[in-house]
Amino acid sequence: MSEESGQERRVSNQLEKFWNKLRGDHEIPFERDMDIADLEELWPFCFIIEIIARDEGEIAYMYSYIGESIIEAYGDDLTGKSVYAHLIAPYTADLLKKFAEVSAEKKPMADDSEFVNLQGALIRYRQGLVPLAYPDGSVGYIL
Repeated sequence: MSEESGQERRVSNQLEKFWNKLRGDHEIPFERDMDIADLEELWPFCFIIEIIARDEGEIAYMYSYIGESIIEAYGDDLTGKSVYAHLIAPYTADLLKKFAEVSAEKKPMADDSEFVNLQGALIRYRQGLVPLAYPDGSVGYIL
């Protein structure tokens, strides 16, 4: 997207606009209603985390999708793997706190930080995190 087009360039801002449009009159949009075609330009820069409840109230965060640009930044394709088990501390702990906040607040969050990826490269990033609902209306995913 060019700046001359008048369209928003930051992926996080584009993502929040998409999220607001998708949710309509609902508190948060349903994951099932998401059309990847609507995110065509953003999709390589996105990831989807599924929130999985475990025994005794424990929560697990699993990657269900990772775009090509995110794979490159992480240094590996972590699709289907646990966030906690495959990222490098202290980045993991900070990211899990952000996931918990987005899930609890049911609102988008903007974030910027840095981490050292699995290949030893310093990665600086800016991201937007938006909650998506399971069919029962609870937060089940973070895009």
